[in-house]
This record gives sequence, structure tokens and C-alpha cells, in this order.
Amino acid sequence: MSVSVPETAQSLPGEGAVRPRVVVLFNRIGLLYLLTLAVMLVGSINYNNNVAFMLTFLLGGIGVVCLLHTYRNVEGVQILSAKAAPVFAGEEAIFEIYVHNSHAMARYALELRVADAPAAATLMFSLPPLTTHTLRMALAAPRRGVLRLPRLRLASHYPLGICTAWRHWQQAVYCIVYPHAVGALPLPVLADPVLSSQSGQLSGDEDFAGLRDYRPGDSLRRVAWKVLARERGLHVKRFAGSGEVRVRLRQRNLVFLKDPEAQLSQLARWVLEADHRGLPYNLELDGEAIDFGVGGSHRDRCLQALALHGRRT
Repeated sequence: MSVSVPETAQSLPGEGAVRPRVVVLFNRIGLLYLLTLAVMLVGSINYNNNVAFMLTFLLGGIGVVCLLHTYRNVEGVQILSAKAAPVFAGEEAIFEIYVHNSHAMARYALELRVADAPAAATLMFSLPPLTTHTLRMALAAPRRGVLRLPRLRLASHYPLGICTAWRHWQQAVYCIVYPHAVGALPLPVLADPVLSSQSGQLSGDEDFAGLRDYRPGDSLRRVAWKVLARERGLHVKRFAGSGEVRVRLRQRNLVFLKDPEAQLSQLARWVLEADHRGLPYNLELDGEAIDFGVGGSHRDRCLQALALHGRRT
């Protein structure tokens, strides 16, 4: 669905300020490497060959140095924070993760993925010295509510691939997931003015009646752009009519839809339609009400109320 998603980040402070420690171990390839060294050492002792001894100890020293470099490659990297813009159910939530290299050495062949999902997609990247890089991780958002960023695993096998160093990172970072905006019911427009017998349109939306000063929340579709271009200030077009055209969105009017999720989806569809048409609208849910308003902030507030309805902890 081609819906404009507001770029409002939903991010909460981190859970604790303790920096996670880095763990480094030989991986499966490294264990095979150690087994090979053990066989070489046994052969060197058996044949008392000094060249074989020298080669075995040299390769063993390289393994120890590799442990150090793999550890340092991860230790100098910090995950600073993350955020995500709200999405609609059924879409993918894009978490922007900010990774920082706090040292004057470049970090190579880093991997970032969800810690508890080995089959999850892995983000590969490198970091120049003293730089911050933004990674974008896509997670499925199948249902409305709050989608929390899972625990992440930052790892590296650099430089030889025989060792793996990793650390885990987790903060309370959330993405608001709006209900899937679907529904075939017409928009419940409340019209105080009488319908025009000539056009079938609301006279309050047809007859131009002058200008007034712009107020925050007014629809940009009614801004008098030509007046603004003449440097006469920011004004909004007024339309004649015996009353105001408004939209009242009530969950209790949708009780014939047995599924509560279908009710919220229809309300979300109405919120987007009313916002697109620039009509003032309110939202009345069970135990919560939002007064009439227009504009992007009002739309986001209504959609967030629908997303969190019945799911607050």
C-alpha cells in the first residue's frame, strides 16, 4: 500500500550503561588448525627434527597473535544507539543502528546480526578510524503494537578466520507498528452544511469565502500558495457553508465487525483518508479519545493510539 510513513523515530534509553565484554575463541577452523599443530608437534618430537619444531612453534605463535588481533578488531567498536520509524503491519521495520570506531585504527570484516537467530541476515561492514557508520537492519513487523529490536551480536573473524571475537548489545529500542490500514467502509463525514443540490458536493468545500491566517495543523492543501508567492504572508483558504465538515471516528460504531483487529484496521484506513482530504477528524476508542484536529502530528497521534490500543503494559 502506497502510504506515507512519518519519519518519527521511536527509541527509548538504553537498559544500563555497562559495556559488554568481548569474548574471543578459536572457531571450528581454528580447532582444526590447533589439531594440525598438535600432529606436527608429535611428529617433531618423534623424529627430533629441529626445522619441524621451528615451524610448529612459528605457526602456534601466529595463532596466539591472531587471537589478539581478532579481539582488538571488535573491542574498538561501539554500538551507540538505534532508532526506527513507524510502519504499518505487514511491512518491514527498518532499524537504523549507529556503530562507532573510537580508535585510530581501522576495523575490518565486522558482522552484525540478531544474536538469537543464527539464520538471520548478517550485515557485513568495515570502519575507518574514528568514524560512525549507519547500518540498516530490516525486521518483519507482522502485527500491530510495539516491535522491539532483539539482542544483537557484533562479531569478527579477522584477520585469518581461525578465531571469532564477539560481543552482545541490547537496548530498549522500539518500532511502533500501526494497524494494517484496510477497509471498504465509506468515511463517516459529519456535515452541518446542507448538501449542494447542484453538484452533490458539500458546499462548505466548494464555495471560496476568503482567506485567514495560517494556524499550526492546517492542511497544506488549503494554503494560498499564490498569496505566499506575492510575499503577503502565509494564509489559508476558507470555504463558505453553514457549518463545519468533520469526521467522527468511533470504534463503537464498528461493533458489527466481530474482529477487534478489523475494527482498528478500518479506523486506520479512515485516519489516512481523512488526513489525505484535509478534513478535521477525531478518534474515539474504548477508554481513550483524541479531539478533532488535522495535520501530520494529529495523524501520527491517532495512528499510534490505534497501534498501542489494548497493548500498553
